[in-house]
Amino acid sequence: LLQSNSNENAIIIAEKTPFPADTNSLQAIITNIDFNNFMMFFFEGIKSSLIYPCTDMHIEKYRKQNRCLIQESADDYYNITLPYIQSNQLSVEWVYNVLDKKCESERIIFDNPDQINGFMLLPDLKWNGIDIENLYVQAIVYRRTIKSVRDLKEEHLPLLKNIREQGLKTVEEKYNVHRQQIRMYLHYQPSYYHLHVHFVHISYDAAANNVGKAILLDDVINNISLMADYYQKTSLTFEIKENHPLAKHYRKLKLEN
Repeated sequence: LLQSNSNENAIIIAEKTPFPADTNSLQAIITNIDFNNFMMFFFEGIKSSLIYPCTDMHIEKYRKQNRCLIQESADDYYNITLPYIQSNQLSVEWVYNVLDKKCESERIIFDNPDQINGFMLLPDLKWNGIDIENLYVQAIVYRRTIKSVRDLKEEHLPLLKNIREQGLKTVEEKYNVHRQQIRMYLHYQPSYYHLHVHFVHISYDAAANNVGKAILLDDVINNISLMADYYQKTSLTFEIKENHPLAKHYRKLKLEN
């Protein structure tokens, strides 16, 4: 739902989420995202989020629209995608605030503060923290120079293996879930360009788990182990909304060439 007031836009997102039957209370969580007021309410299984003020990029991100697949070669990445990311990406200052523990520190379930091979683990706001079959946890790396899987090289293997082993151990112990029931993946394209890894229960069913969006962490580690610069040379196919600025950028440049 998009609303406008005083020349500023706001987005309200309502999602159905699993919740205990005996819960009949309203809980509000306020967190910092993109320097906007981001409020989240849970009420009888409905999660509502408010982003205010929101940008045109926020509006396009949440607007319902058709999707398409883009086959991105290595040259395409360096000539089209990377310049777009560098000039158009949403701010990741909110990520730095989390890593610096200026906010959300009470939600951290694991923290390896090593600035090269360390990461922070915390529940995703999509998860209510109760229903294990919808478990959703994110690992956010401390290194600020890795935007996406495209930047990953052999030197990053210790970091990726730390995320896999320490992350699995933490989720297993804290939530009593066997590691064979935990799916670990990276998104490409990601929702924000600071490397993060998703940990979800194998029963969690969402479009974000699909081919064209998710790349399994084990596959990333294996590919880089076989070829140190695999993700700088390979082609990647990704799913994107048809009206996303990056999709429009691809169509324009491909037509010109």
